[in-house]
Amino acid sequence: MLINLIKFGCCLGVMSILIVSCEPEKGNYLFANGETDYRIMISQNADSLHIKSAEELQSYLKLISNIDFPIVNDTSPLEGSFIFIGENRYFKKFDFDYDKSILEDDGFQILTYKNHLIFLGGEEKGILYGVFSFLEDYLNCRKYTSTASIIPKRNDFFVEDINVKYSPIIKYRTLYMPDNYFQSYSDWHKLKSNRDMDRDWGMGVHTFSRLVPPETYFELHPEYFSEINGKRVPDAQLCLSNKEVFNIVLSELKDRIKKKPNAKYWPVDQNDTRGPCQCAECRDLEVRYGGHSGALISFVNSIATKFPDKIITTLAYSYSQSAPKNILPGKNVLIFLCSYDCNRSRPIFTDVRSDIFRNDFRDWRKLTDNIMIWDYIVQFANLISPFPNFHVLKPNLEYFVSQNVNMVFEQGSGKQFSEFNELRSYVIAKLLWNPNCNIENIIDDFIFGYYGDAGIYIKKYIATMHESLINSMGSLKIWSNPWRANKSYLTPALLKKYSDLFDKAESAVEKEPEFLNRVRRARLPLEFAILQIAKWNVTEELSYFENVNDQFVVKKKFQERLNNFVKLCRENGIEQLSEIRGYIDDYENSVKNFMTKGMLYHSALNKPVKSLTQVSDVYTVNGVNALTDGFLGEEYSLTHWLEFKSGTMDVIINMEHPILIDSVSTNFLRNISNSIGFPTSVELLTSNDGEKFNQIEIVKSEIDSADKENSIKTFKFFSDGKVAKFIRIKAINTKMNIKNKSMDDMAANFTVSCDEIILN
Repeated sequence: MLINLIKFGCCLGVMSILIVSCEPEKGNYLFANGETDYRIMISQNADSLHIKSAEELQSYLKLISNIDFPIVNDTSPLEGSFIFIGENRYFKKFDFDYDKSILEDDGFQILTYKNHLIFLGGEEKGILYGVFSFLEDYLNCRKYTSTASIIPKRNDFFVEDINVKYSPIIKYRTLYMPDNYFQSYSDWHKLKSNRDMDRDWGMGVHTFSRLVPPETYFELHPEYFSEINGKRVPDAQLCLSNKEVFNIVLSELKDRIKKKPNAKYWPVDQNDTRGPCQCAECRDLEVRYGGHSGALISFVNSIATKFPDKIITTLAYSYSQSAPKNILPGKNVLIFLCSYDCNRSRPIFTDVRSDIFRNDFRDWRKLTDNIMIWDYIVQFANLISPFPNFHVLKPNLEYFVSQNVNMVFEQGSGKQFSEFNELRSYVIAKLLWNPNCNIENIIDDFIFGYYGDAGIYIKKYIATMHESLINSMGSLKIWSNPWRANKSYLTPALLKKYSDLFDKAESAVEKEPEFLNRVRRARLPLEFAILQIAKWNVTEELSYFENVNDQFVVKKKFQERLNNFVKLCRENGIEQLSEIRGYIDDYENSVKNFMTKGMLYHSALNKPVKSLTQVSDVYTVNGVNALTDGFLGEEYSLTHWLEFKSGTMDVIINMEHPILIDSVSTNFLRNISNSIGFPTSVELLTSNDGEKFNQIEIVKSEIDSADKENSIKTFKFFSDGKVAKFIRIKAINTKMNIKNKSMDDMAANFTVSCDEIILN
């Protein structure tokens, strides 16, 4: 553990609302001038948690005071002053206010009684949490990350009269971020760690394919799986009306519970894809119970009755987010409600863009009190992208609590780096423990403690970005890209301002390597945003390319920027930039490929384009003129891909005067997760009047089993010396080129996306 032994000022009030002090003249010195009269006492029957709590307190007090506090048990005589860790045989002689039942699982009480300091805790980790709260709130210790702590040296400490009781409102608190993989961090911040989750949960979510594996059953029993458009498919969901499916799930759960009998929560929930079964029997269930979630709850309830001593969990997510009708979740059924599609630029409770989630939440609350919120706190498409959501973290948690939710899972970036993951973890941990805490004080505490003299600039950077997002009225989604914010919180002018702030931050700590590395690590998301947004040539300054003799040449400063970004990522152990794939090596190769091939000079460059089919309002890029702006698309990014809503692209390029055509080529994207597929045919036509077109060639495309879910296909035509003024390209997606038939309604709306029409 990295420990900075520095003097620290007064407590910043992280939990000041919980502290009750009496008159200052009452009390005792816990230690002074290298001496103490106190010993730490535990029961002779103390369990491992109480022993650990005593040892943690002993260790920290040694680091703070340079004094050894002996640990003894209650076979010792009660002579002198003691720090009691939990109950012991002497408690029946004490007369003080103590009701263990109000502490529940994780609550604690810290009090002084005569010349003693007493720590009491709830049934689970309350005693340990009490010790860490004392160290933080009274002795000003901090654990900013799993490797960065502050333990201030002190010559003395006077213990005033104390009587603090606290039991958290949110009973189940867990955070999916890098630091929470370390037990010491989880314990300090009073979170369920990964180890705790593994103990509590029988398995992870999206369990249908594990409970009824398609590789085991599909070949002989396709009827166990979803029927989609009249065909059974292995890679969607289960047929929930099938009695044998119920029996298999029941048997599989029994086997798993035998192997892990102490696990309390057992997920029975949909796979992380679409495709609920469309067979007549499942449709009947949906009609009877009000939709996809009704069929799911009917199935899960039946399973739950067989395991009355367990909690069977299921997801309200994607197609199952809406609450059912005419059915109640069983008493031992827990609904995992996911705020997947909410806008993050405004609090969920007040934002019209989160109406659907709020309505669904309300409807579920009418049916059950057993709801756990699955919330999302980073941008998953680009984990490293700037994501200014600090202003909604507190109001969103307050909203969940106001709806009587006491179980929350905050999904972040897992083991991977994400923007300000250290600060975001710290703030959310504090909010989960106490949603009423002062978030501004907590942010200041972290920023000035973790970034040193650079903190003032980091704070200004965060504040400016959040203010810009709010004032722009823009949205903030968990699946997006930096270039989507180029008119809200990542405008060219703001990117320049942010860069200036980070320059000042680096200068402020240039002689302090530890702080400097933290600042440079915090700067990586800004550098990523600049690298991504510059692909759009948004300004002359913010562009990879310059035109030299009718050729697009990459600017040296962007080559250096990429090299520095990749170098810093590797030095900091940052391997992945996206939840799915997005490895740093792939990103480096992708940007280098863009530098080499990303912008192309050709005969149709900047020529006007007219579209006869409707362009998507989701991936609009620069409108139809994107097809002649010189930019080529990338395999793992939607940058520079123009999407057509109907699955058909029909566009005409006006060359403005007749020209000799040697060849025409164009690229199309396949991106299954975004419902984009290759066209099944692409046709080239030409005209001299823009009215009557002659077909030059039509190329048909069959799906290749080797095609990846993300890939690019080029269609090239040779015109044999045709002369024309108008070039027309028609691309048709007949929906037959989708290998994954489980996409259900999504498959029915597959689109085509094109990057450039290249004319030579």
